[in-house]
Amino acid sequence: MSNKKSQHRVTALMESVESRRLFAVVAAIPLGDVNTTSGAASTRIDLSKAFTSTTVTGTVVRFPVAFGGLSANIDLGLFDKQTPKTVENFLKYVNSGSFNTTFAHRLVKDFVLQMGGYTYPSGSHIKQFSPVVNEFSTSPHDAQGKVNTVGTVAMAKTGGDPDSATSEFFVNLGDNSANLDSQNGGFTTFGRVLGKGLDVVNQIAALPTTKLSAPFDEIPLANYDGMSNIAQQNVVYFDNVSVVKPVSFQVTSSDNTLVTPLIDSKGVLSLTYADTLTGTSQITVKATDLDGATTTSTFNVSIGDGANLAVFYNGQRLNPNDVGAINFGVLQLGQSATQKLLLQNTGNKTLTLGSAQATNGFSVVGNLPSSLPSGEQANITVGINTTVGGIQNGQLSIPVNTPSGVLALSVTAEVRLLVTLGSKTAKSIVFKEASGGTTATLSITGSGTATVEFTGNKISQKSSGGVTTISGASGVGAITLKGTNAKSIFNLTGKGGDGIVTVTQITSSDASGSADIKLGQINAPAAQVTSGLTLGDTAAGGTSLSKLVLGGLVNADVFIGSSSSTKEKVSLSLGKVANSTINSRIPVTTLAASKWVDTDTVNAVAAPSIDALTIGSDFGSSINLDAKGNLGPVAIKGSIAGGTWSVPGKTKSIAAKAISTKFQATLTGAVGSITTTGDLGGEFRTGSVGTITVGGKVSDWKLTSAAGSLGTLAIKGTMTGSVVDMGSSIGDVTAVSMTTSQIYSGVQSRGGAVLPTNRAQFVSATKSGPVSKIRSITLLGPKKGFAFSNSAISAAAIGTLTLGRVETAPAGGGSNGIAASAISSLSLTTDAPQAIKTTGILRASDLPQLQAKAGTTRTFVINVITA
Repeated sequence: MSNKKSQHRVTALMESVESRRLFAVVAAIPLGDVNTTSGAASTRIDLSKAFTSTTVTGTVVRFPVAFGGLSANIDLGLFDKQTPKTVENFLKYVNSGSFNTTFAHRLVKDFVLQMGGYTYPSGSHIKQFSPVVNEFSTSPHDAQGKVNTVGTVAMAKTGGDPDSATSEFFVNLGDNSANLDSQNGGFTTFGRVLGKGLDVVNQIAALPTTKLSAPFDEIPLANYDGMSNIAQQNVVYFDNVSVVKPVSFQVTSSDNTLVTPLIDSKGVLSLTYADTLTGTSQITVKATDLDGATTTSTFNVSIGDGANLAVFYNGQRLNPNDVGAINFGVLQLGQSATQKLLLQNTGNKTLTLGSAQATNGFSVVGNLPSSLPSGEQANITVGINTTVGGIQNGQLSIPVNTPSGVLALSVTAEVRLLVTLGSKTAKSIVFKEASGGTTATLSITGSGTATVEFTGNKISQKSSGGVTTISGASGVGAITLKGTNAKSIFNLTGKGGDGIVTVTQITSSDASGSADIKLGQINAPAAQVTSGLTLGDTAAGGTSLSKLVLGGLVNADVFIGSSSSTKEKVSLSLGKVANSTINSRIPVTTLAASKWVDTDTVNAVAAPSIDALTIGSDFGSSINLDAKGNLGPVAIKGSIAGGTWSVPGKTKSIAAKAISTKFQATLTGAVGSITTTGDLGGEFRTGSVGTITVGGKVSDWKLTSAAGSLGTLAIKGTMTGSVVDMGSSIGDVTAVSMTTSQIYSGVQSRGGAVLPTNRAQFVSATKSGPVSKIRSITLLGPKKGFAFSNSAISAAAIGTLTLGRVETAPAGGGSNGIAASAISSLSLTTDAPQAIKTTGILRASDLPQLQAKAGTTRTFVINVITA
């Protein structure tokens, strides 16, 4: 199924779309009765394992859909076992969020509803992963051996290539097996629309279709008047697409005072029991599938007499099943620390207590009473031995006369070594990281101190001659800078090993503890920060930091400066950056990173301005600059793989290996140049642009400007599915070919049409001449095929057009051709075949009569607009 190549239509009578119950829900595991004592710890039951569907055994994906003011869900049950590669491919798009903000772009009545290709409002194609191997042979067949039947979901692909499926898919609106089961290797059905989702599909199938430029020549639109811009409510819009569970649950208790039931988002039922009460409550669980089918299961919870020990820590009741139920947090080596627990007998009989014990460096302080009557409380204190560093995990055990015989709770803590750098005894600190083998040196040049936390299991220190040597350290926790000034430099360098030392965070404070600080530089090429770096806040004063050098950032947040730091600037030199954010309240002179690994963290880079950005790898994160903030030059050694850029000021230049279709940029000011050695895609909203040079092909690309001009667009390869829509003049454009693409200069108010039809649709001329003009477009032509196909070019004044071999379009299409008030020179050859080479076109009569190809009614539109 391809929107580029027409498919055969099924001529036989189609089966109408109807709502069907596709599966029922059953109790797979009986829920047995529960017997316990009053005040006992809660019971947990995983309902997702107790109930299942009889026929839906695979993954379920929900497509929330909105159109014409209506909203509903379409649930797809996938055939995980039968078509594993196709399902894996489909879930890549789901889990990456690629299907969010997409729309159904093709509807053929009684045939198919196609989607999964294009985003609203850009109209750009989503990023495509590698094609998947056709699995038609293993697609489920019905009783008659058919595959593409009503309500099945199949992969779209390019004609003549069975293994070309990527992101686009379709719902079969009729029994298409006679056609699609035998065409192009057979179309793989990898799922089915579940239950009431077919009613929603039926509503969409009833919408009228509108013919726009390809690939939107059969697009379903709701309440569209055919003239105004297409709004989101007009398209069949999908967002928040996600994997969902096929069964949901409701639970009730016949006595909520005695037993309180609660179900979490993962389908786990928790039963909480009242203190000091006994009796029986009936629990009813109602399971509902995505089609509305239900089943219920009941069981009894009996609460009898008995003693029960409850433990409270920081006001919360502890669950013995929780790892690290008692958590001391981070402690310093040699620090004294205890945690106090409250014990309570929540049963209705006297509780007998044995001697409490703790393990692995933890201890029990004091003794418990030998017995605890019903409702009575007692305290117990747990201590820790902090003479040894590292993460410590132990257990607190209290013997009790309950059925379990003992109450056991896990205890955890992390002990770190605290060293102050810059004092009289520690001019520098040296340590060797255990894992990477790097020998690191920490020092401060100038005023100030740094408090450094070291992590490790057997940490020790030795000082001599102003140098403190740390042994047994695995890394650095927090580093806190204090008392520095504008000339101070904090250093963390390394040699040997992998050259990197893990540092949790770096923060600053002045002598009073305020977060504002004066600091000249952080020179830490060996530090990989894993949590955050904060220098300055929003209060007056800020930071005087001028240079930051780090070995890397991993899952870290960097904050520099304050809103009042208007005269200061900082340069950032980073190693590997992964899933981190950089927020500078002062202008950035240089931001450089050797490698950037990210999943498009929102606001990954924010600053008033960035004078130069250099990334030694792919870059896929967002950039947000303050009002009037400038950017550039930008040098990306890899590809711009995604992200959203917002630059209110000027952008000097952008150079990258390639730019992905997932990229979006709002570059409000003038853009000097955009250069790629490979392909170009994505969406650019800009001011004027000087030059754009593309070393590969252009596809699914959109360049728009309200009033800006474009100097030069040089494309070494082809231009496909793309739009250049400038508010002012366009200089010289070169490419191998134009397919399903448009180039406009100063064209406005097209009313949904692709080509203008009257002079008022061009912007008005200025004193220096018309701003709606294109100097030249030259298509070099591919070795095979057409240089110009299903595309449009328009401006009030067009200079030289050299279009090569032109593919005509169906008569009346109005979407394939040229519209201008004057054309200086036109050269093309149609597929009639007919050659045109003429100059000085000022009226329609200046054109030779275009002839249709023999036996067809196809045309190539040239509108010479004089009125």
